[in-house]
Amino acid sequence: GSTIAWTAVLSNLVYYSMMLGLDSYLYLNLVVYGPLLPISILQALYDSDFDRKYASLSTFTFRGGVGYGVTLLATIAVPLCSHNLLLLSLTTLLLGTASGVLHGTLKQMAAFIYPNCGRLP
Repeated sequence: GSTIAWTAVLSNLVYYSMMLGLDSYLYLNLVVYGPLLPISILQALYDSDFDRKYASLSTFTFRGGVGYGVTLLATIAVPLCSHNLLLLSLTTLLLGTASGVLHGTLKQMAAFIYPNCGRLP
């Protein structure tokens, strides 16, 4: 669920290449994948501190709510921005950033579940 929105954008690259030029392929890929590394590094450095300070459930809920909210709004905006490469790139950057946050959060949540953790039925 964390990558479906930008996958939908990238699945239209042939259309965007025809309508917005061949450079759109490179730009859209950069803005989708570019945020992943910095977000991963920031989450590795700071997520544990935030989880201790605010409790994991609260931080997961906040990051998930914001991430999916931004994804929803940006996905709604994609058709409105499809005529302009700059607007589409900025919207896709939002999708890539939200996806990076969601991906890191979901991976962290999955790390808390293991046999004998007491969280499984």
